[in-house]
Amino acid sequence: MTLPRPQLQTKFRHLFKPGMEDLMSELQADVDTKWEKLLKMAGDI
Repeated sequence: MTLPRPQLQTKFRHLFKPGMEDLMSELQADVDTKWEKLLKMAGDI
């Protein structure tokens, strides 16, 4: 049995267009920063 491939939600499609790399980098850096903060709060680091 083969499962269907997940598709991107259309509301995020514009983020994967050419020229959006800088924005994607900024968003990823923000997520990484918040993730590290959460890990510290949880006592994992």
